[in-house]
Amino acid sequence: MRRFAILGSGSWATALAKILTDNDVPIIWWFRKQENLDFIKEHKHNKLYLPQISFFGKKIDFSNDFEWTVKQADVLVIATPSKFIIDIIGGFYPAVVKEKIIISAVKGLVQSYERTINNYLEYFNNFNLENYIHISGPCHAEEIANEKKSYLTFSCKKKSFAKEISKYFANAYVSIKTSKDLEGTELASALKNVYAIAVGISLALGYGDNFRAVLVSESVREMQRFLSKSTNSKRKILNSAYLGDTIVTCYSPHSRNRQLGILLGEGKSLEEALTQNNMVAEGFYSTKVFKSLSKRNNVKCPILSAVFKIIYENESAKEIFKELEKELN
Repeated sequence: MRRFAILGSGSWATALAKILTDNDVPIIWWFRKQENLDFIKEHKHNKLYLPQISFFGKKIDFSNDFEWTVKQADVLVIATPSKFIIDIIGGFYPAVVKEKIIISAVKGLVQSYERTINNYLEYFNNFNLENYIHISGPCHAEEIANEKKSYLTFSCKKKSFAKEISKYFANAYVSIKTSKDLEGTELASALKNVYAIAVGISLALGYGDNFRAVLVSESVREMQRFLSKSTNSKRKILNSAYLGDTIVTCYSPHSRNRQLGILLGEGKSLEEALTQNNMVAEGFYSTKVFKSLSKRNNVKCPILSAVFKIIYENESAKEIFKELEKELN
């Protein structure tokens, strides 16, 4: 049996740790902060994220020694916010990780380089992408915690390899689909967060279900345009990794990106909204990157542009959405 290392201690890392240990897979769980590590070792639950999950009796070695963790594991599962990804990958010494399997559960991009994680690893670390898998939804960590039926998509250049590794994650409450569209699914898992912010803003501004239905359907069309211009792969945009993940992120009360949009639509400053949201909303970081990429690839993205203006140009959400109404006609 392969040995997995979970790199990260947030809600998604906690949910993945639950899935693997429920399947009797031994893991090493790396925590950045010693005090959080000490707490979970003593109390057998993560006090900050999904505390209802008990890890009593599970096959876990806890660590905050990054180098030791990487050396000991066969499979490295990156489950940190994207803003930490450079720090994480920077600790991957090429000689150590050359034969490792890397799974990214990150729902964002390498911001300073405007690249997906798979692209960054291949370009700067000369990593063999046949040993890389990206996990996307539709799936919320909160529903994994409560063992609600959930679906994950494992994307890899070798679909057979994705199927092999996915067996470690499949169980009664998690079903797995596979895809060869590695770049497309990784971009989509970040882009849908931007659209969830737009939906949250619409909620706060008093728009109804009819407008939101159009907003979400046009978001999916915008995603399709962006992916078609940005990647060479063909895809069915109605598949769950694209449409399904977008829908759940836009409509679920668990969505931190939608919640960020609600706070912005209520007139909170960006600083207030980020503070009150209390969790990392990847869409905040991704909006700026996708705005740059859409300009570079000459893709018309009115919904993305609207969110960008509200977040980064401090324009009135009410006025921007009045303009967006016309774009969506």
